[in-house]
Amino acid sequence: MHFIFAVLAGILGAAIGLVAGWGVGEILARALNVSCFEGACGYFVALIALLGGVAGLVAGILAVLLRGRRKVPPHADVSSLPAAESAPARRHGLRTTGQFVAAIAVIIVAVTGGIWGYAWISDDSLGGHNQAAPQFQYEIRFPAGTPLPEKKAAVDVQLYTEKNQAWGDLYDDWRQQDGERPVIAGFFELYFRASTRVLSVKLPGGPKYTFILKLPRSPGHMTGYSDWYQADSADDGSGNMRPVTEADDVQIRYRVVYAGED
Repeated sequence: MHFIFAVLAGILGAAIGLVAGWGVGEILARALNVSCFEGACGYFVALIALLGGVAGLVAGILAVLLRGRRKVPPHADVSSLPAAESAPARRHGLRTTGQFVAAIAVIIVAVTGGIWGYAWISDDSLGGHNQAAPQFQYEIRFPAGTPLPEKKAAVDVQLYTEKNQAWGDLYDDWRQQDGERPVIAGFFELYFRASTRVLSVKLPGGPKYTFILKLPRSPGHMTGYSDWYQADSADDGSGNMRPVTEADDVQIRYRVVYAGED
């Protein structure tokens, strides 16, 4: 019967731990600004909930098992056990319960602190916790005489990383000139640290050009634009990339801007 009570207490503790862990996970996800890209924040909350459920299961079982323990003094008559429960025995029971509660508290604090630390260290978001993501601002210039479309929606600019794929925004005054060369200007939000960043641009009726960006995994604020870099490859519509030639002469320059640091 005592074993059944322990199992039932474990089930109850697991249910309470799951609910409490879910709530704690929601709070931590918001406090740590955990990204929801591809459901990452949901997985984080579920992990905290599972840890809470395991802690509740163990706590419930141990609570019943420890409560059922009785210290029997060596001189006590087993037949008269209730009468033999002296003050020292009761004090021992209180000490055992207190130690159990303290141990559970230490475990909860250690697990919570460990999860907090792991989430803080492994967070791949740029800009810091609870801060806006930095902007990747770019200018792409084309050979003289290249026609630019009237509407910016006709320009396809994309950014690829091992974490995500994004479509770029163009400024309201996105069409500019550098001497006789037409230039387009826009930006991306950089949400993640990334080892590789590749930008592609395509004008209507023209090749798709790609640039391998020369940025570190966690770029800092840049007060000015980089040098102009030539495109690394081009696709004329066949789906196969080719090396660029002097006739292509499509270049990019860029900078990374953090909010409040301009």
